[in-house]
Parts: sequence; structure tokens; C-alpha cells
Amino acid sequence: MRVLYDPAVVSYDRLLETYWRQIDPTREDGMFLDSGFQYTSAIFVDGEEQREKAEASVRALEAARRFPGPIKARPRPRRRSHWSPYDPVGVVHAVP
Repeated sequence: MRVLYDPAVVSYDRLLETYWRQIDPTREDGMFLDSGFQYTSAIFVDGEEQREKAEASVRALEAARRFPGPIKARPRPRRRSHWSPYDPVGVVHAVP
């Protein structure tokens, strides 16, 4: 899913906080009861600043020991290829 947001309205850090509350980042093969690659958690970042913030967020979660196992959801570069109807992209407009 691709999230479009206005940084003047909601910060990237706030989006990361919300993201961690909505997923199970401890599994490599899915989330909650859903299994398979298509359910794998990841943070697709767009640029160095987002990558650094996402990595810092992962480190903070690991240090807080909020989850029962290691965090498997990791930042990955967003693909810059053309859009395909088979891409896992849904647009969400984030609001505070």
C-alpha cells in the first residue's frame, strides 16, 4: 500500500508510530493469521531521510522490547518502476 501524506499535516514519524500499532512485525512470512509472501510486513521508503527515520524506529522498537521476538519488518527502497495492477499498491491519504 502506498501512503500519500502532507508533512505539514502529519509527520513521517507519526506515520511510523501508527504503522507499528497496525502490524505484527515479528514474522517473515505474513501477519497475524495471514501467511504468505503477499502478507509480509515492510516499510518501503522513498529516500535517505525516510530510510534513516524508519531504521531509527525499528531500533527504538527493539530496544523497548514491545514485541515478543525480533523485528523482521525492515525498510526497503520503494520501486520506481511503472505501476502495474499486480503491484501491492493502494493509496491511502493520511490524516492526523
